Amino acid sequence: FFGDQAYFTANSPWGLAQSNLAAIRAAKPIIRLLGGSLDTDLEPPLRKFEEYLTALNIDHAFAEAPGAGHDYAEILAKGTTDPYAFWGTALR
Repeated sequence: FFGDQAYFTANSPWGLAQSNLAAIRAAKPIIRLLGGSLDTDLEPPLRKFEEYLTALNIDHAFAEAPGAGHDYAEILAKGTTDPYAFWGTALR
């Protein structure tokens, strides 16, 4: 973000959710947040973003794979939700 904090804030998922709130609610996109419980870098901010979306009343799904780190295949393997069911719903 070129060292520009204002540009970063405006274009971060947090800023984009806030500035596009009406459009997001109207479009009703299918949003899924998926992470591993052992991902010490991403799990805490992912959980905070999930709380933020909830506070903004933006529909979304949140799933955390117990014992998984920052590896998509591991997250899918250890997850407690069926990723194919999600995609089946999303692509209907």
